[in-house]
Amino acid sequence: MDTLRSGMLFDKLPALLRPFTSRAFTPSGQNLMNKLRVPQTLGQENRKLVAGSPLLLGVMLERGEYRPDELSGFYSVFSMGAAMENLWLTTVELGMGIQFVSFPMEAPHQWQRIVDMLHVPDDLELMAVYRLGYLPERSHRPAIDWSSRERKRPSQFVFRETCDVPQEGWDDDVRPGSA
Repeated sequence: MDTLRSGMLFDKLPALLRPFTSRAFTPSGQNLMNKLRVPQTLGQENRKLVAGSPLLLGVMLERGEYRPDELSGFYSVFSMGAAMENLWLTTVELGMGIQFVSFPMEAPHQWQRIVDMLHVPDDLELMAVYRLGYLPERSHRPAIDWSSRERKRPSQFVFRETCDVPQEGWDDDVRPGSA
């Protein structure tokens, strides 16, 4: 993360795979992971997590409003994201955990199985699935170290006038909670 500043953190990665993390998303990395059956292993772990979750939340949009190639599609997805952010923040405030379940989306035939399992009506489009539950007592979330440079610098996202000119002052050491 320090080198690429990608924000990618491979948590609990088997030691055998650690040397290959820089190539994880390249064609050769994907071939190696497929040979080592990494997707199947991750899928099994994901199944356990989802099966043990007290609540799965399916987020859907009305097909009449959600037209991907039109402006209504943008507004539908944007509004869905805002609603999910509010739900996410509320969930965390309540001391619960929430996690986006991405694996079925990466395999279209699996996504259709989720749609069928949830009996999603034809007038709705299943957009995302989240799992919610209470965190185990022994579990704790790592505190964000704002002084760490593991994350991308704010100036990589904030620009003045155009995307060519980073906004000055955004990388100063003043971070939330430090003042």
